[in-house]
Amino acid sequence: MAKPDRCHRWPACVCRQHWDYYATAPLEHLENAEPIIEATLACISERCPDVRFRQHAQIQLLKIQSSPNYRREFKHEGGLNS
Repeated sequence: MAKPDRCHRWPACVCRQHWDYYATAPLEHLENAEPIIEATLACISERCPDVRFRQHAQIQLLKIQSSPNYRREFKHEGGLNS
């Protein structure tokens, strides 16, 4: 039985659909998709019942959040003590 804080719809949830889509999407589809990808990774890293997906999502999310472009854009929007 899945833990109460885990997604009970996995793998039929929207996050898995986004995971599959963006894993093979053409580059032009990724251009404005960072917020969707980040939200998907955040959800999977916290709620996915499959530890392999959780771990991979955590790593990818850290890569996004540690990129210089992420910090600059977030500061521009008023985050991170800008």
